[in-house]
Amino acid sequence: MSNTIPKLQVDSDVDFRLQGFSDQEPWGRWSVGKTSSIEFTINKPETLNLSYQGVLPFSEQRLVVYLNGISIGDFRQPPGNTNTRFAQKFVFNASAGTQKISFSTNRSLLDQPNNTLNEYRDLSVSFEIFEINVPERIDILHPHSNLPLNSLYGVFPNLTTPIYLPTGDSGLSFFLKQSTTKELKIIYALLPTYSGQKFNFFLDGEQINQVFHKGSGLVKGELKIGLVHAGAHRVDIRSTRNKTNQQIYDYLRANTSLENNQVLFYVNSLEISPIDSKSIENNSILYFTFLIITLISSFIILYILLFRPILLHRYRFIRK
Repeated sequence: MSNTIPKLQVDSDVDFRLQGFSDQEPWGRWSVGKTSSIEFTINKPETLNLSYQGVLPFSEQRLVVYLNGISIGDFRQPPGNTNTRFAQKFVFNASAGTQKISFSTNRSLLDQPNNTLNEYRDLSVSFEIFEINVPERIDILHPHSNLPLNSLYGVFPNLTTPIYLPTGDSGLSFFLKQSTTKELKIIYALLPTYSGQKFNFFLDGEQINQVFHKGSGLVKGELKIGLVHAGAHRVDIRSTRNKTNQQIYDYLRANTSLENNQVLFYVNSLEISPIDSKSIENNSILYFTFLIITLISSFIILYILLFRPILLHRYRFIRK
C-alpha cells in the first residue's frame, strides 16, 4: 500500500483530477472542506480495486463515499469518540470513460468551537491510504495455498486483530491467474449471520455450486470447482440478507469499519489448491475396479436367477 493519493496501476496515461484535497504530506492527505472528489478517465472497461483507509478526527462525524453517484461507504464516529479509523476495499467493474469518487462529511475544522490549532485550512478527514489498481491475481502453484488477506475483495479490512472478517452486500471475490490448466478445489469456512443461509459459488460469473447452512456454527467444506483453464479467472461467494433474523457476533469479529447490521457473512478461512493428479488417478482406478466387480457380481446373480429352475430340475432328475 502507498501513501500516494491516488495510485493507479491500470494505464500510465491516466490523468487524475483532485478537488478538495490538501497537498501530499509524508503520511497521506487531508480532505479540505466538507466535500472532495477524485476523477479519472479510462479508455476501456476495467475491473478495478478501490482501497482507502483514514481517520475521522471529530466527534459526531460521518463520512459518506460515492462511486459515480452511488453510495458505497458510510462511516460514523461512535458516540463520545474522536479519531476513529475507517477502511474499505472492494472491486468494481468500471466502464470506459470518466469515473468519480466523492467524499462527503458533516464536520470540519472550522466547525469546532474550541479550535486551538494554528491552521488556516478547513481540514475534515485524513486519508492515509488511497489506491486504485487492478485486483491481484493469485497464481496457484502448490497444494494447500491459503489465500492471503490482501487478495480477498469485498472483505472489510481489520483495523485491529483479524478474527472473523465480515463481508458487505457484494459478498466475497478473489482472482486467479493460471499458467496451466488444472483442476482446483476451494476449502472454505464461513460464518453465516442467520440460520439456513445459502452461499452461492461462482466461477467467471457462472454459478458452480450452492451451500446451505444447517444447524449452527461454521459452514465448512471442500468444493471442487473443476477444470480451470490457463488464464485469468474470478471466483465469487455471494449470499442474501435476512434482516429479521440476523445474528451479531461482536465477540468474534474483527474491528472494522463495517457496521454490524451491514454484515452479510463472516470469513473464517479460505484455501484454494490444485487437486492432486495422483489422487485423481487412484480414484479412477478404484472406480473402474469397483465397476468391474459390480458388473461381474450382477452377471453371476442374473445367471443364477435365469437358470436356477433348470439347475433344480436337473438335480431332481439325477436324484431319481
